[in-house]
Amino acid sequence: MSFTGIPTSPRFVRRPEIIKEKTLRNLLDAGFAYSRSSLLGHSSCVNALAFSNGDGRFLASGGDDLKIQLFDFQQEDLNHPSWSFVGPTTNIFSLAFSANNTHLYCGTTGRKLYQYDLATLEKISEFPGSPIEVFDDHSDTIRDLTCHPWQNELAMTASEDGRIVLHDSRVETRRSSAQMTLQNDCEFTGVRWNPCMDNLFATSDNQGRVCLRDIRTSFGSALNRTREPLEQFVTSLSKPSRAVLASPEASSIVWDREGLRLSVTLLNFYPTIYTLSDPHPIAVCKGTVLPDGSPIPDGERTYANACTIKHGSFGGPSLTSDAYYGAGSDDFRGYVWKIPETPMLLEQRKEIGVDRWPLEGDETIAFAKSVHGIRYQPVSLSQPLFRLNGHKSIVNSVLFHPSLLHIVTAGIERHVILHSPTKSSPCAKNLALTSTTVRALPAGSAEDHSRFLRAISSGLGTNDSGGEDAETIVLFDEILRTEGEARDIFLSRGCDESEDEDEDVSDQDV
Repeated sequence: MSFTGIPTSPRFVRRPEIIKEKTLRNLLDAGFAYSRSSLLGHSSCVNALAFSNGDGRFLASGGDDLKIQLFDFQQEDLNHPSWSFVGPTTNIFSLAFSANNTHLYCGTTGRKLYQYDLATLEKISEFPGSPIEVFDDHSDTIRDLTCHPWQNELAMTASEDGRIVLHDSRVETRRSSAQMTLQNDCEFTGVRWNPCMDNLFATSDNQGRVCLRDIRTSFGSALNRTREPLEQFVTSLSKPSRAVLASPEASSIVWDREGLRLSVTLLNFYPTIYTLSDPHPIAVCKGTVLPDGSPIPDGERTYANACTIKHGSFGGPSLTSDAYYGAGSDDFRGYVWKIPETPMLLEQRKEIGVDRWPLEGDETIAFAKSVHGIRYQPVSLSQPLFRLNGHKSIVNSVLFHPSLLHIVTAGIERHVILHSPTKSSPCAKNLALTSTTVRALPAGSAEDHSRFLRAISSGLGTNDSGGEDAETIVLFDEILRTEGEARDIFLSRGCDESEDEDEDVSDQDV
């Protein structure tokens, strides 16, 4: 007992924290029904979003208009960017803040990596900022980039040239380009440093391979390095009616804040969750029923990932862990799922021996290393917790704010939407209920085809008048009509049917 007579055991000391956590979870579980298209400043598609580390004061956005916008969440009414940066001459695909937020990195389709100085923001308040350094180590599009969790000088880029490059801005410690490069036999699509274990990072490629790697053996002298990963996560799919495995493209990856769970965005499939200690998936995030559990009405579109590059994120603003995962979709919505605890998912996951795997007449999908290996059926999260509306076209990015109760979404349109569970916000005024009506994908016409051709020839969104994205939306409507139907990945991405019994996907050269 303390001198005040109040018990000081952890059970009593932590009670306010537990109450706060429960209250926040209840609030978040109810959905983000309010929003505002308040983050303006772009003139075309927004491809990349990134919050600064820590409290997430800054949001960086970039896209097809070749500009980087920096929004300050300490404003009372967030609307337009506080700072802008120029330099890229091709579309911006990726953004990341350095460990202590003094630098911002930008990766482009033009193979270059741009580094900007954020320590002197007051000097660029009236004019766009220029890069302080440009790295030209790739020969093709930079698809993803990541910064070291606490060493401010280190960043990695993943490129379609099949290389991961480790960049070190400390001139005196730079090594040869060969020592700082990890070569692959196909296009890299993602790279993410583990946020808590700085020797670990994950990579993904367009052949569906997702690997856990050690920086100490991936880079450096030839005597100490190897291309072999520490682990290859199983992404190949098995279906009883098919005699081959399918290997969907892994188009992006992301860790949770503790670095214990990894989500992989699989083209023509669903976001799939893995745990650091197990190569087999533990959950698949679907949208096969409505958030209230009722069936999808006839004719209504639901979660799909057949067009464009999607980026998801784990989140749990103000919570002690990331209990949620969000991703964009081709049906003009963002989706958020509540992810159960890992032990529960592991307990509910099914393991099916090949002798018990149906041979035909069943469309069940499972994950397997090889044609003759054990099938793993992760928990199917068929019911999203809620959906994020407000867009008129494809949503590519869903990003949780690290501390405020906000989610930002972006995609084909030129604006970023700010979502909230309440109509009040410390950084935005006049939040309103988001309309639940979603724009229908119209049937194609000769006029639409002509507008499609005009959009291709004139540049996406740059010739639109007012605040609309009419030409860009028409362009992607046409793409959705021709490519939006989910393809059979067992036909388009099937592995060789003659695969040897003892050979598995992990035996490929990575």
